[in-house]
Parts: sequence; structure tokens; C-alpha cells
Amino acid sequence: MQFTVLFYTLVALAISALALPTGDVRVIQLRLWGEAGCTEQNLGELGLYKSTLDQCHSFLGNYTIGSVSTEFVNAGYATQLFSDTACQDDQVEVTTTGCTDADTVFGSYKLVATTEA
Repeated sequence: MQFTVLFYTLVALAISALALPTGDVRVIQLRLWGEAGCTEQNLGELGLYKSTLDQCHSFLGNYTIGSVSTEFVNAGYATQLFSDTACQDDQVEVTTTGCTDADTVFGSYKLVATTEA
């Protein structure tokens, strides 16, 4: 009985280890808000990983993103926030923790490297 439990535990650990991307690290942690001010309509967290560097992502769903709070930023990285869904219009670059309000709404984001690294 103990052998069976140990065996299946080891198999589960091996399978989960294979599913993890090697070397991928979360470098920025964001929290999305539906209203300006980073206090109302908490829409959840968003982690930005090294593997997504320089890739444009739109905010999914039928949500309006009125502000973004940055909870941590690793040195050498920044978040670019845009008003459109194609990472083109009204760019705001965030390199420190705190709340960032949108002039209208945020529609997309991109992880970029800065020269600090």
C-alpha cells in the first residue's frame, strides 16, 4: 500500500515537472481594475513572464480596464499599456509599483525589456 502511494506521488511529480516551461520566470505582477484609482471592480491578477517578451496581448473578455496596479517589477523590465487592442495607441510605460490610470481604458499590454538590466 505504501509503495503504491509513493509510486503514484512520484509519477505525479514527474508529470507536473514536464509540464513546466524551463527557465520561464514571472517578472511583473499586475492587478486589473474596472475603474480608475485601483480600488473598485477588482478583475484579478495578471503575471507577465519572460517568455512573452515583446508580444502584444489584448485584455480578454468583456471587461473594461480602467486602471492597473503593479505589485512587483523585476529590474530590467516594464509593462507597456495601450488604449487599443493592437498595442499601437496611447502607450503608457510602467516601470515601478503603484497604480496607473487610463485616460480612456486599457485595451492591450506588452512586456518589454528596459536598459536597467
